[in-house]
Amino acid sequence: MKNSNLVYSTDVGRIRNKKLSLSTNVQSTNIISLTLDTKARKGKVVTVASGFNLSQIEIKSVMKQLKKKCSTGGTVKNNSIELQGNFIESVKSELTRQNFNIKIIN
Repeated sequence: MKNSNLVYSTDVGRIRNKKLSLSTNVQSTNIISLTLDTKARKGKVVTVASGFNLSQIEIKSVMKQLKKKCSTGGTVKNNSIELQGNFIESVKSELTRQNFNIKIIN
């Protein structure tokens, strides 16, 4: 009972969270552009991945995986993922592993 959360519900049965699974047909037609940005950030580099045609929940799921892979902070703004630091190669390898098409813009 250490990790249990008591929740009151009038429904019968167990309530389970559904795992998010990204549809592969959306990913294969999706072209993600990766850029490095320093504007309005006091010279600090941010890796920006934009061009996602996914729901907000799916984008946050992808962002969480990227943050974990790069061991850095990040956010979602205007359907694009911003990661703190220069992680172009790490983000590229992770997104290609998830069947996204990548285009690096300098």
